[in-house]
Amino acid sequence: MRSKTKTKQIFETVMVMTIIALIAYIVLFIQIKEKNKIVSALTNEAESIIQKETKLRSVKNLVRDIERERNIIDSYFITDDNIVDFIEIIENLGKKNGLSIEITSVKVDNIDSDIEKKIKMGELLRVNFKTKGHFSELFQLLSVLENLPFKIDLLNIDFSKSAGVLNRDKNINLWSGFFSITVIKFD
Repeated sequence: MRSKTKTKQIFETVMVMTIIALIAYIVLFIQIKEKNKIVSALTNEAESIIQKETKLRSVKNLVRDIERERNIIDSYFITDDNIVDFIEIIENLGKKNGLSIEITSVKVDNIDSDIEKKIKMGELLRVNFKTKGHFSELFQLLSVLENLPFKIDLLNIDFSKSAGVLNRDKNINLWSGFFSITVIKFD
């Protein structure tokens, strides 16, 4: 009888140890599963942060790479800060073409066109100026104005022949010119 009880006792001990081992295994498995979920969430978050950082670096590099082009494009628009610069461009063009040039008025107006109002382009800078010189020089100035990298509308152009002025050797025919132009100005 003792051997049955001893066998029974061994069996019960092995059973208890098996149950304890099974419970420990289940608890350990659940803990590992929870840790895996946390690690997975952290890994996904880290990958997301790395992707965002990579995209941010890419955008920063792109902005740096196109800075020169942006500066060129910005130079095509007139702002409050560079109205004087634009007027100086006109004066310098006149001087380069051998003309005397006088700015008669500068005015900023609202845009009247319905289409331009819808896209809220900005305002119009109106510049009126007078010139004096040879016809070819006036015409050259007109050509250069049309080719400036700005949205320029030539509103009024008037060339008139001045009375001849006697020079030492020859009679020089001077022309007077009046230009009225508008340029789109952004705020």
